[in-house]
Amino acid sequence: MTNSSCYSPITLSSASWLTAVYAYDPVSRAMQVVPGASGEARSANKDHYEDMFVWFRTLMRDTFA
Repeated sequence: MTNSSCYSPITLSSASWLTAVYAYDPVSRAMQVVPGASGEARSANKDHYEDMFVWFRTLMRDTFA
């Protein structure tokens, strides 16, 4: 299994996000989206904007530390 997450700034003070979870399907021999495990923000807002920076810093630390 793996996932994909993305934050997108919408304005100078709001952002939105979406995520998808994938699992390997041995029948099709490809990664498939896991039903019910993906989602998106209901709306762009200031909290998502702040979370975007936490997500980015964590990603950079985990990737390059």
